[in-house]
Amino acid sequence: MSTTDYQNLYSDEEEEVGVDFKEQLVANIKSTYGTASAWGLWGYAVSGKILYELTSHAIFLGLPFMVVYGMQQIDDMQWEETLKIARKEVESDTMKQMTNVRPRISR
Repeated sequence: MSTTDYQNLYSDEEEEVGVDFKEQLVANIKSTYGTASAWGLWGYAVSGKILYELTSHAIFLGLPFMVVYGMQQIDDMQWEETLKIARKEVESDTMKQMTNVRPRISR
């Protein structure tokens, strides 16, 4: 056997059959990116729907309660103002009555 036969038998340079490593890596990265972006878009769409449902329910179910609560607060403030005015009037009437009463002086 000659040296060329040994070189041909034990050489690392074989003709590559199939897909190159770089091409396979690029194909795998594209596939992974496509899958990840599909899941990302699905998650974005689902989270948007969930957020929409939560906000719409919070607004349409919570808004009437907030309106009722606000109206009660306004009524309470008006009632407090009415009580304050009534107390002032009663106090002024009482003071007027007390100034009209003169103590009797016994001699």
